[in-house]
Amino acid sequence: MILRKILAATRFSESCARAQARAMHLAEKTEADLLLVHAGDADAQDQLNEAAKAAGAAAQLKEGDPAKVILETARGEEAELIVVGAPGRRNLREMLTGTNVEQVIRQSSVPVLMAVNAEDGPYRRVLLTTDFSEASVLAATSFFRSGMAAGAQVYLCNVFDTPAIRLMTTAGTTTADIQHYIAEQQEASADNLKVVAEQMGLAHSGVLPRLQRGTAAQTICAVAQEIGAELIVVGTQGHSGIRRFFLGSVAEEVLRKSPVDVLAVPALA
Repeated sequence: MILRKILAATRFSESCARAQARAMHLAEKTEADLLLVHAGDADAQDQLNEAAKAAGAAAQLKEGDPAKVILETARGEEAELIVVGAPGRRNLREMLTGTNVEQVIRQSSVPVLMAVNAEDGPYRRVLLTTDFSEASVLAATSFFRSGMAAGAQVYLCNVFDTPAIRLMTTAGTTTADIQHYIAEQQEASADNLKVVAEQMGLAHSGVLPRLQRGTAAQTICAVAQEIGAELIVVGTQGHSGIRRFFLGSVAEEVLRKSPVDVLAVPALA
């Protein structure tokens, strides 16, 4: 993914202003064209034009469902990155179907950057997550090719779980055996982390490995805060259907809980 065109979605809110500022910075850094898109009626054209002029961007206003407008415009304009603001509180409909941001991420074939914090220069610390899947390897490759990692300290993080502990505790397993089980899981994850780092071409790149035990989304957000990361990168499987519609994914949970910007990269990017 080499950034040649960035699409920033706006509804003229504070969160969208943060997204626009981040998109402007990335466009300048990567020398990409910037397109500002608003889903609404013609009354907003003047406001959109003013915002686009201030950002040095082209502007498009289209009527329709915001998520559909963003996705269709991104496809039509061949944008390599979509930048959106963090959603506010969800209403009942959004709890069932997802916010516009979640719908865009579920259906997008290109990476989606959700801007949470005010733009403060380039990303200096990035938490790159992996679950050892092909999707996470592709996400890392796409992220580094984009140029967004330039100058940043990148941490490659895997969160491993120990699901058998509750059953072992109930069965009366000794503390020593439980600790041995945890150590085995940690060692296996550490070995996998080395293999994945080599697959990503990161073995000697200065990327710092980070292995953490816990629940995936919650632990990822906690690690991001601990290391002072400004960006979390997650791969998405791009699945659709009933199971994903209701259960969501680790990526979506990170998006809802993250205290920092999140880049969601689909496997096809």
